Amino acid sequence: MLADDYDKRVMIVDTSNEIGGDGDIPHPGIGNARRLQVPNQEMQHKVLIEAVENHMPQAIVIDEIGTKLEAMAASTIAQRGIQLVASAHGLTIENLTMNPSLDMLVGGIQSVTLGDEEASRRRVQKTVLERKGPSTFAYAVEIVSKTELRVHRSLEATVDALLAGRMPNVEIRKLGSTGSVQQEVSVQKDQFRRGPYEIASQFEVASLSNARTSLDSAFNIDSANGHIENSNVSEAGFNLYAYGGVLDIRGNCLASD
Repeated sequence: MLADDYDKRVMIVDTSNEIGGDGDIPHPGIGNARRLQVPNQEMQHKVLIEAVENHMPQAIVIDEIGTKLEAMAASTIAQRGIQLVASAHGLTIENLTMNPSLDMLVGGIQSVTLGDEEASRRRVQKTVLERKGPSTFAYAVEIVSKTELRVHRSLEATVDALLAGRMPNVEIRKLGSTGSVQQEVSVQKDQFRRGPYEIASQFEVASLSNARTSLDSAFNIDSANGHIENSNVSEAGFNLYAYGGVLDIRGNCLASD
């Protein structure tokens, strides 16, 4: 699509020939994009730099980033204003953040010592983890299964929220049996992560109907009359407390494999 529909100069760095297939002639599915094969995976970071210096692409598609050298090369390419599309292995974004080989893709992680006043204001310990610099990628998508994706529209905001102990803003998309998107649920990024027995979550009123639909399979709200009450605390959003049943809106939205 980038090459054919948007007329971009696209280079594909095919780590294992999984995109263009084996052989010198790539699969026609890549369209007008050009492909660079990687003769030795240990040299992929050099192939990435070669793609930039010799072909002047507007976008580079990388089959897989798996080493620190490749992450450094991708970060360098992003700083040159070239669009990147790549994959990296990890169960969640948090796993990628804590991976010392790949954390550069999300901006890098560093330990920071806060002063007494700042630590007291944030209500955290004096030594905290923070993002070191700008993220290599603007967006991220977690592929949970063949029918479920988690979309992070701001990767930097997601990483900052995770390091601060907050729930990130994530959009969940599920594919129904008919091929249409079944639901989209947005979790507010200002929510702090709670313990497993604290089942209170806050949603905007506009997104409550979507959240309720996503919970029908786990908890029948209509049959819980008398067991659900609204919080009287005057705050932005909507507080929902449930008793006598397993109801964790936040957990359902961010459940990992």
